[in-house]
Amino acid sequence: MNELELFSAINQIDSDLISEADTPPPLNRPKFYITATMAAAAVITAGAAVICNSEKPADTLSSMRIQQNDPPEGNVPESHSVTSAAAIPQVTSEAQPASENVTITENVSAVNNEKNVTTENNEQTDIPPAATESAGEISDIPDDVSELLTEAADKNTNEKQNDLSLKPFSATKDPDSDSFHEEEAPHIDVTTSEATYRQLEADEYAAYNISSISENDLGDPIGIIVETNSSEYHGNAVESQEPNIAGAEAYFYAPAKSRSLIIVKKGTQCSAFVCDLNLSSGFEAGFSFFGAESTNDVVSVSYRVQMPDGSTIKNVSQGTVTDRSELDDICAVLYQLHPTDTSSLPAHIGTPQWLVDAYDERRNSSDPEVWKSVDININFSNGTSMRGIIYSPYLGTGYISGMDMLTPEQNLILKEIFE
Repeated sequence: MNELELFSAINQIDSDLISEADTPPPLNRPKFYITATMAAAAVITAGAAVICNSEKPADTLSSMRIQQNDPPEGNVPESHSVTSAAAIPQVTSEAQPASENVTITENVSAVNNEKNVTTENNEQTDIPPAATESAGEISDIPDDVSELLTEAADKNTNEKQNDLSLKPFSATKDPDSDSFHEEEAPHIDVTTSEATYRQLEADEYAAYNISSISENDLGDPIGIIVETNSSEYHGNAVESQEPNIAGAEAYFYAPAKSRSLIIVKKGTQCSAFVCDLNLSSGFEAGFSFFGAESTNDVVSVSYRVQMPDGSTIKNVSQGTVTDRSELDDICAVLYQLHPTDTSSLPAHIGTPQWLVDAYDERRNSSDPEVWKSVDININFSNGTSMRGIIYSPYLGTGYISGMDMLTPEQNLILKEIFE
């Protein structure tokens, strides 16, 4: 009898059972399905347990343990590296619970802030620190990139400031659309409550230290230009007869620090306007209008002595006064003068009788010297100039246009300087 017959006879075991018995049993490996969320939850739970233990009295710590079931011998699960974005809070406790199964230690690196979890088997699982920067936020920009960004921002700002162009506005030639009379030559002026300003030609910019225009050159705003039907002042903040600049913005020219120079801006085009002479309130107020705080701000006085020559005017001599004592003498005389008061005159008469008599006396004189006049410009330290002051030393006892007659003493001082 063979073995099979023996076993069959004893236990009634057939060949299928014997074949099945020869097959080795499968290993009973526990399966681990760990996700980042589960790993983070496990770590946080472990940390919470340690915190709770640290707050318990010493006699209860021995009863607190973190349990971990040991896998069956021979079925040790493979170690898994778990990465989580959750930060592990640092735990500091004077009394750490002793665990027979697992000891969890937290080590925060002072260099790279990496957090390490160490198990009893000296296996180490690296968990990166939680992200501390919000999306799209840059905490550290390399120097070369930062420099390029700064240059780009500066260039963009400069381009915006330099979008403005500087050139005179053109006068309207259509009599049906402008308010100029038939016999009136088109002129582009603007008027405020203080003065009337003429538009500078492009070739005059250099004389006023203007080469270009930017937003930084636009000083205090004056107002929006209102179109009027005559050159008389109508009471607007700023006004003009010229339709082409109606609705434009008017500003004081900031670099001059003076009310004598303004900028008119319409769209991106800008044009400079200047008031050459403002003596309606006298020379002291006129100096202030041009930005002079005192007579010390007068740096020079330039002049031209002129006489009629047939139908033209010729220059006899010219010069510039820079001597401080002479400048002070000129200013002292000018400050003593008062504007001519014409308020009591009839509406159709603008010249007082004493001036009419002085003109008549000059016309009746046979001496050509009486027709001599001096064209004076007063130049200030801020670069502006009061221009077109007409001094007639032989008209009456001496006369400066718009002022009362000079006294003989005042006239003598000015004659000695300009002649």
